This record gives sequence, C-alpha cells and structure tokens, in this order.
Amino acid sequence: MTFNANIKLLRQRRKLTQDHVSGELGISRSTLNSYENGSVQNPTLEMLLAFSKYFRVSIDTLVKLDLSKLSEFQLGELERGHDVYVTGARLRVIATTVDSNNKENIEVVPIKAKAGYQNGFADPEFIQKLPTFQLPILFGDRKYRMFQISGDSMMPIPDKSWVIGEYVENFMILKMVLPMCC
Repeated sequence: MTFNANIKLLRQRRKLTQDHVSGELGISRSTLNSYENGSVQNPTLEMLLAFSKYFRVSIDTLVKLDLSKLSEFQLGELERGHDVYVTGARLRVIATTVDSNNKENIEVVPIKAKAGYQNGFADPEFIQKLPTFQLPILFGDRKYRMFQISGDSMMPIPDKSWVIGEYVENFMILKMVLPMCC
C-alpha cells in the first residue's frame, strides 16, 4: 500500500512536522509516525477520511497512486486541488515527458507536427517523439509547450516564430495579451 509513503511525502512537501499534522488531526505524534513508517497497515475509514480532508486529496489517490512517481508538475497540480479522482468527470489528459531528474520538459511542436498534434497531445508515443528542452527561467511547477506558428494566425507575431504556451486547467479564464513588438 502506498498510503504510508504518500502521507509522509505530502507532509514533507508542505514542510510540516509530525507534531503539527498530528495535532491538526487530533492524534498522537507516535500514531502519525506509525502510519508514516508502515507499522499501521490498515488505517480505519475515519483516518482515511481525515487524511484525505486534511491534505485535500481523494482517498483513491492516497491509497492507489504512488505519489513519489509523479512529476513535479503533477504533484503541483494535485496540491493545487486538481486531483483527478475528486474533479475527474471532465478529465482532459495531456501527455508529458520528464528528464532524468523527473523535471518537466518543454515539448517542441514544429509546423510539421502541428497536423497530428490535435489528435496526439494525449498520446505518450506521439509526445515522446517531439524534441524537448528546458528553460530555467520558467516556473518549475507548470506545464509548457512550444509551437511554431505559420502564416498570420497570431498577428502581429511574424510567420514561423516560436511561442511557448502554458497549460491551464480552465481555458475560460484566459485573456489576450499582445507582445511588445519592435
């Protein structure tokens, strides 16, 4: 069961002590320690609900997923309340790649790949074939993709320019921002 490791990971990512979390949950520090180190193999339903509510993560996520295998972007999404088991009905899947340190890559979608992108953005095999890079100046907890534009689709940006876009959960909140041009 990954529950034990998951609650420890979530606590540590938030830089919380066992004393603090156990106090918030109304249990002793030694009880929390027993959960985290795996001494308690079958937590009660009440404890599962308490941990789920405290970390704002579904019980399914706590017991079914190994959170240590998620990328930094995926963990960030989870921590921002985008748990697919909780919000899941209208799930959009976006495939992604990571480097050897589990950091999100920026996938490059050149004009040649643009035609297949609309169908392939959720296909790990399609995404894996795209070139990738990273920019240290961008936020590490977000997902980016780079596209080459063609024609006058993004005026005043010139034809064949490259633009980097950020994945957003709710595209209804977007507003147009025009770049400063020469």
